[in-house]
Amino acid sequence: MSLELSPLQLKHLVFSRIHVEPAQPLDQAEVVWAPAFDFTNVTIKVDISSGTADQGTDEPTEFMITVRLAILNEEDKGKPAPYIIDMEAYAWFEISPNFPTTDREALVRINGSSLIIGSIRDMLQQITARFPFGPMLLPTLRILPEKAGEESQP
Repeated sequence: MSLELSPLQLKHLVFSRIHVEPAQPLDQAEVVWAPAFDFTNVTIKVDISSGTADQGTDEPTEFMITVRLAILNEEDKGKPAPYIIDMEAYAWFEISPNFPTTDREALVRINGSSLIIGSIRDMLQQITARFPFGPMLLPTLRILPEKAGEESQP
């Protein structure tokens, strides 16, 4: 196996929202254990937006992606998770000018969002490690490209 630099480079990532709280009363801590939690049928909302810093050019190389991930445990919307979560992070990326222009936005939206979600996953696990229901690790998510004419679904 060999390594090479990706055409997409993460330059900076910051969190703009971190809200995490136990979804059940603390006296339920013996019943709910997050490390063993099965995310099947849990509603995970993800909102992804993107933009470019290279306004006015047909070949942008600097992008910003914002990802908001929420598990709100809304009534009648899937199985409740051990924690109520509402987190948002944004990151700046630089893409190689040699990367095909027509594929840049898709690469940034899919791979960039995956990197941000990985950071959200790590932050959530670190925060919940000291919570009564134990550390929660988000499941691995797959981001699919949007189809032409299709709106992004949270």
